[in-house]
Amino acid sequence: MANFISRLFSGKEDSKVSSRAIDMGSFGVPSIGPMAIDTSGALKIDIVYAVIKVIAESFAALPTKIYSRKGEKITIERDHDQYNLLKANPSRLYTSYSFKRSMATNLMIFGNAYAKIIRNNNGRPISYRILDSKNTMPFLVEYSNGEEDLWFKEWDSDEIIRGEDMIHWADLSSDPCFGVSRITNHSELLGMSKASLDYRNKLYSNGLKIGGTVSYPTEANITNDQLRELRASFQAIYGGVQEGTKIAFLSNGGKFEATKSSMNFADLQHIQSEQFTRESILALFLTPAGKLGMGDSKYNNLESMLTDFDKNVLTPLCVSWEQEHNRKIFRPSETKTHYVKCIIDAISRADLDTRSQYFDRAIKGGQLTINEVRRMNDLNPVEGGDEIYIPVNNVWPMSKMDTYIESVANGTKKSTTDE
Repeated sequence: MANFISRLFSGKEDSKVSSRAIDMGSFGVPSIGPMAIDTSGALKIDIVYAVIKVIAESFAALPTKIYSRKGEKITIERDHDQYNLLKANPSRLYTSYSFKRSMATNLMIFGNAYAKIIRNNNGRPISYRILDSKNTMPFLVEYSNGEEDLWFKEWDSDEIIRGEDMIHWADLSSDPCFGVSRITNHSELLGMSKASLDYRNKLYSNGLKIGGTVSYPTEANITNDQLRELRASFQAIYGGVQEGTKIAFLSNGGKFEATKSSMNFADLQHIQSEQFTRESILALFLTPAGKLGMGDSKYNNLESMLTDFDKNVLTPLCVSWEQEHNRKIFRPSETKTHYVKCIIDAISRADLDTRSQYFDRAIKGGQLTINEVRRMNDLNPVEGGDEIYIPVNNVWPMSKMDTYIESVANGTKKSTTDE
């Protein structure tokens, strides 16, 4: 690979380069215990599937927009060539929602998510293509002048991709250039969950446990072959949850004696320990049980947990997503003024009461205008809706503050309706 990289830079002033793979660091040592599970089997565990689905879809539902800041003025750049690409149509193959959901899923499972930036002849991004996280690897390129750069290799096609042409989303690691999979790093924990699931399925597959015993008198002269046939026949007819309630008929003097309990203490202990394993998996992904509809949390406690989810899970995802795009999609003249932003407030769209209270405070506190609120709700602007209001006993528009102050000084205070 080093020779290939060197040929890429032949003829350039700094043509002497070297490359090396990124070190996985101390976090990247996979568990190899007897119950360890790999990334391919992680989504077969119900709780892991549910957690990753909630995180990926919550992030994917957040709108992504491009803003510019020039002095004190902040503008949504709807006419920017990257605006629609990020907000709605990153590729002909998938929507923005599908794109972000798959990227977040790859991040949660493999610790790294990759999307190649496809550029036109002018070097502007026109599309994104998601790459297989298992077959893509970053490597460090060191130039002779001491500078460093991160490039990527896609092993299936042997394609070398420049760092500026790759959206690379990395999870927690001791090396910021390469994330470590939570699945790989905690494969023993997930293996315990998978083992518990398998045990539970076997436990319930025959009505929790053997419901009783069948015995025959000595004079019945039951041979071993006949005993095996009787056992197989009895299990086929009466075994399982669906068939376990049928009435059994026995011949040759056979007697059925039911056990007092169909589940022993060890089985109960196992089911209780499974709950602790599920809670550990939730903690691994920083996801509250209430986000999955589990537990019996009260409303106030649930609301607090969901706020923690937004702060501890969605916000870090948004920040890393924004910063990676800010580095690679803007023109050199735009890097200091333009930026990408995920609108995390959009997660409360379904909560009309919360949104109404927020917008009411924002308008009365002078943070937003009526038309800005209407635009957030996809409504057309209204005349006079660009006024900024501030609280002065009642709510007044700033443009009429001189009139208010003069009326107070003259002792003839007027209301806004008198104007």
